[in-house]
Amino acid sequence: MKKFTITCFFVGLFSLVNPAYSGDFLASHADPDWKNGKSSVPKKGICKYHGGKGMSPELALSNIPEKTTAFLVSFTDRNFGFTGGHGEFKVSYDGTSSEFIIKSVEGETKKLSEGYVGIKMHHGRMTQSAYYLGPCSGGRWNSYYVRVDALDSDGKPIASAKVNLGNY
Repeated sequence: MKKFTITCFFVGLFSLVNPAYSGDFLASHADPDWKNGKSSVPKKGICKYHGGKGMSPELALSNIPEKTTAFLVSFTDRNFGFTGGHGEFKVSYDGTSSEFIIKSVEGETKKLSEGYVGIKMHHGRMTQSAYYLGPCSGGRWNSYYVRVDALDSDGKPIASAKVNLGNY
């Protein structure tokens, strides 16, 4: 009980210091083929270099904090590289709903849908430059995730959520 009380105190204190932060911001898979990131990356998610379609997962966002104007979406291989090493893009958000879908993006191309802006190219060497590279470890069982940051009008993160993509 003591540990729970102390944890609640610090969570509450953090909320007072930074009221724009929403600990309830959530991101999850909107496509059941990704099995909530608890299994292998589906074939459509694997990079084209290794015979997949290179498509990013469709993500469902909920409990979006007030003052959010965009989302920064960063794809990462936990076993190799750095946060956003598989690319980053920003998605515009008009603030009209507390739920939002980030649509699937084709990997290994610089073409993005309207409202999507490329931020950082992936660090892969054997594939075309792009703002997204699907899992591409060649089946070494690397672990992948995506982090979604809710951004305010100044481009500053006000909340963050992570979603596991699975292993490949």
